Amino acid sequence: SSFELFEYRNNKTFVKINVSNDATATTTVPATLTTLEAIDTSQVVRTRTFRLDMNNGQLTINGKAMDINRIDEVVPLGDTEIWDVSNTMGIDHNFHMHATHFRIIERNGSAANVDENEKGYKDTVYLRGNESVKLLVKMEDYLADANSPYMFHCHFLEHEDDGMMGQFTVV
Repeated sequence: SSFELFEYRNNKTFVKINVSNDATATTTVPATLTTLEAIDTSQVVRTRTFRLDMNNGQLTINGKAMDINRIDEVVPLGDTEIWDVSNTMGIDHNFHMHATHFRIIERNGSAANVDENEKGYKDTVYLRGNESVKLLVKMEDYLADANSPYMFHCHFLEHEDDGMMGQFTVV
């Protein structure tokens, strides 16, 4: 069978996907998955605080709506930090960071509240209303200047569009 994606303005098919039962698996799942190293907070040099909130009817982070001309955080390359993210609202949010991954080290004030499926490396964390998380973050790989900063934001599109975004550089 096949499936076509059609562009109506130009009356053209631009993608055709053919599906058959002939494919065979060429990979296998390993018997043992990788082992995560223990979380080490001894190298933490600073803690940053991020409040997912609302200000004058607009969704914000730390009381500020996204401004493309503003850099909200400057992060030194190689530093290990804790990003303390709290959802101060009664509605759910996702917090996403560009250019790095993190480990969730606490949820609602305790490491015991971090679920098993949250213990690996992440770039997005789900926060229910009035929840908080502490993230162990290390910018290891890429610099970013004010001309091409990275972003942190709620990963719900409507919340991003309403201003729940910020920018950071890595120096």
